[in-house]
Formats: sequence, structure tokens, C-alpha cells
Amino acid sequence: MALCGNCGQQLDQEDTRCPNCGRPVGRASPSGEPARSTDGTAIAALVFGVLGVPGCFVFSILAIVLGNQAQARIAANPGIGGEGLARAGSILGWVGLALAGAWILFALVGAVGFLPFIL
Repeated sequence: MALCGNCGQQLDQEDTRCPNCGRPVGRASPSGEPARSTDGTAIAALVFGVLGVPGCFVFSILAIVLGNQAQARIAANPGIGGEGLARAGSILGWVGLALAGAWILFALVGAVGFLPFIL
């Protein structure tokens, strides 16, 4: 027999909700714990973080915002997974912003360095 992941009550095979606490019964993982769904915002944060590292700072900003939103949503609801994805997306977003800032600074210094040759 399966156990409710919330209160520990024994569940029957046909139960869709726990008779004790009312929590929906989902598919179980091989370890016997209820399967957790991954937050879509966490996945989007990771994707935007990866896209932002090569130099598009807009994707980096989106990764930071979505990663923070996903982390807050996951902290509020323990039934949702993806905390690592959200954290990785936020970190990659900050790395992308740092690289974009360094690139802009390098371009500005290079442009000022060539100014005496132009004049």
C-alpha cells in the first residue's frame, strides 16, 4: 500500500485524494515518494540563462527575474520541483550580465583608445 506524502495515511489503489488530509494522490517515484512536477518557470529561467551567457543581456535579465520567481514559487509549494534549475538559471543570468558588462566596457575603452588616431 502507498502512503500519503503529506500526512502518512495509508492509501488504496483507487484513491485519487488522501482520505485523511485531502491532498491529491499523484504517481509515485521508484523510491515510493510522490512524484513532483517541475516548475515551468524554472525551466524557462535555465534556458534564458544559457542563451544569455553568449552576450544577450536581455535573456540574462529574464533568467534572473524568472529564476527568482520560480524559487519563490517552489519555496511556497513543496509539491513543485525545479529549485536547482531556477538557481542555475539565476546564476547564469548574473554571469551573462557580467560578461555583457565587461564586453561593453571593453568596447568603450577600445573606442576611446582609438580616438587620438581618428582626430
